[in-house]
Amino acid sequence: PDCPFGAKSDSLGKFLIANGKSSDPDDSTKPKTRQPITYTGTITRLAYQTKEATSSTRMKIHINGSVEATILLSSINANFGGVETTVLGGGPLSISVTAGDYAEIEYDASDKPGECTMKLGIEVS
Repeated sequence: PDCPFGAKSDSLGKFLIANGKSSDPDDSTKPKTRQPITYTGTITRLAYQTKEATSSTRMKIHINGSVEATILLSSINANFGGVETTVLGGGPLSISVTAGDYAEIEYDASDKPGECTMKLGIEVS
């Protein structure tokens, strides 16, 4: 299962909106940025489609309010999309989650994604 987000992600430190559209304004942490996790398992990928991101754009994945991974959009393609499976500094993206947790995605550094949609891919255990 996937955990969808979207926003016009222009401001550092702001979050994408849970089930948001690419035109929704990014926001600070609050209920509308929190996507509930419905399965126990492991987050293993971040899939995305953006308007302006580059291979230096950095996003953070938060679980229950804590940063669990920083992702560099290094696999971005000519269509400004891609799928990431590794964390900044190397190593696999692997975040254990439990049904009832919540996830958030934050624009962390470098070139802004702009209008974007992103999905966290969860392997159910």
